[in-house]
Amino acid sequence: MDKRAIIQEFVDFVEGRMSFEEFWNRYETKEQYKKILNDKKPNEKYLYQKDKTINDCLGFYALSSPRKKMGFHSYILRYLEHYNISFTPTTQYEDEYKFRIEIQPSYVLIEDEEYLKEIISSAPDGLTAAQRKKWLREHIKGLFRYEKSPPRWIQDPEWPIVQGKPLVFRGQTKSEANDERVWYMFYDADTGEETVVMQFY
Repeated sequence: MDKRAIIQEFVDFVEGRMSFEEFWNRYETKEQYKKILNDKKPNEKYLYQKDKTINDCLGFYALSSPRKKMGFHSYILRYLEHYNISFTPTTQYEDEYKFRIEIQPSYVLIEDEEYLKEIISSAPDGLTAAQRKKWLREHIKGLFRYEKSPPRWIQDPEWPIVQGKPLVFRGQTKSEANDERVWYMFYDADTGEETVVMQFY
């Protein structure tokens, strides 16, 4: 497959004619994709990534599906822009990511795609877009319970979900005032089993 045909596939993905799943499969199986994207020139103006290739940047998004979709889309878009290739980008990945962030309180970031899909599908039928968003936000708040106040994360939220159920947040602590580590204590409301998450500044 020649480079011109692959670039056309990049355009198809960026414009929304190729699904993320199909693009991801081709990225994983076609060496030509990685060879073309082993390119740091589109990132040179971003100083914190000036030594990174496109492939390096795409690797960052391997853990979270909504972030992965938007991340892949933005970097392929950046590649096409750098080489002055014309396209009209879809906003579907950005819209999806924004929606999923907006329905979650600031102290929650659900990384489990299947669990999040299950929550979203539980919204009642017949709601307007605004009503659906509000309902989901309140529903998620009810699922992620805490004893007194929600966690004050110093990094991205890492609320544990065990067997499809968020644990209950008990509290957070530091061993010393100047300690850079913070421990977040959670427990299973049914079994009482505790889980500790540690973050650091």
